[in-house]
Amino acid sequence: MLKGFHAGIVLIGRSFEPLSSCGKSPSNTYVTFLVDKIFPIEEVVGHIWYRPNGASLYHIKRKNGRDIPEKEAYSLVKDYFRLDKLHFTHTIYLAVAAYFKMGGVIEGPIRYGKRYNLCSTLIAHFLFQFRILRDDAIVTNLLPMDFYDLNFYQKDEYERVEIFDKQTHTYRWLFLSMLERLGKIEFKPMYNTAVGEIIKDYDYPQDPEIPPHIRKKYYRYLAKDTLE
Repeated sequence: MLKGFHAGIVLIGRSFEPLSSCGKSPSNTYVTFLVDKIFPIEEVVGHIWYRPNGASLYHIKRKNGRDIPEKEAYSLVKDYFRLDKLHFTHTIYLAVAAYFKMGGVIEGPIRYGKRYNLCSTLIAHFLFQFRILRDDAIVTNLLPMDFYDLNFYQKDEYERVEIFDKQTHTYRWLFLSMLERLGKIEFKPMYNTAVGEIIKDYDYPQDPEIPPHIRKKYYRYLAKDTLE
């Protein structure tokens, strides 16, 4: 019931294609996903829309401030991924410290020379290096919900734009899904205009880690969306 379990940073430009785990984005727009992988934005939107564990998607949109040159962003990403990644046990420790806003007891990636296996720390590190966070920002103090709440040491003005919300994180959905499993109700396929517009030129899914039987289900859902 937290307001966000994952966050990614949007990276725009052709130079990010070689870093992508799923090939080229038709819009040359990429997002950090699964903590520190880079996916086309179309793949990420498709994953969250079609997977049962994806409830909603929001764009935390910056409305003013400096433009980040593609070359600068690419250089920073490459430098960060050269750092050794800490074990997941460090992630748990950091997440607990960040929850209680005590992340300051932990060194950031630059001084420590390591990268934490936590999406919010990755994003905060990038934003701080882009000089669009306050000078007193503690990058190890942030969780995904802080971006959702627009409270992440930002200098500029941001707005939260809803792409979709399936409401599958609610208690209502919990009980409805049990009724569906018991055959008492039947869900009809839904089509989302925003999702359809974003992935229309992309052959979703491209993630090589999706099992074949799951991939068949995705294609069936896509076909239903086309019919709808």
